[in-house]
Amino acid sequence: RRIIELRTRIGRPLYWGVQLTVKKINDEILTLLKDSGCYSISYGFESFSAPVLKSMNKPIKPEDIDNALRKTLEHHIVVQANFIMGDIAETWETANETLDYWKKNCDGQVSLGFIQPYPGSEIYRHCVRKKIITDKLFFIENNIAGEKTINFTDHMSDDEYRRLTLEVYSARLKYRRYVVPAELIKD
Repeated sequence: RRIIELRTRIGRPLYWGVQLTVKKINDEILTLLKDSGCYSISYGFESFSAPVLKSMNKPIKPEDIDNALRKTLEHHIVVQANFIMGDIAETWETANETLDYWKKNCDGQVSLGFIQPYPGSEIYRHCVRKKIITDKLFFIENNIAGEKTINFTDHMSDDEYRRLTLEVYSARLKYRRYVVPAELIKD
């Protein structure tokens, strides 16, 4: 409401983006956001599987994610969000819940990636305890934010995880939208 007041006072539009939780998204909030110049909302979806969301300590449900995505798009606000595969609790089934939802509903707007165990996080401590990470410095220097995916899960075999990795890469190519330039200008 204050941004709407500011826009009125200065006599020109303001455009801005925001990061929100999906927990209490509704039409009233989205209308206010849109009217105030909000053009983009970033959400941390993380997973479309209830057991994985619980493992990640996310106080949300898959229905909250679906509601936020659907309603935000209905209000013509851009969605920026992430689904992250490979949590400790991930299984082949939970990963496919997320992947199937992503393919059917996200229209290329939601990123799809793999979890990274950053130092200090619960998954990092889990990986150290389970001896998945044995050399902390080597891991930090060579694996954080790298392209190589590592199976940090408790319930997936390495073969299943490799298969999941291929499924995710394949889905990214097939379902993501890419912009192709109309023309290239050479200097």
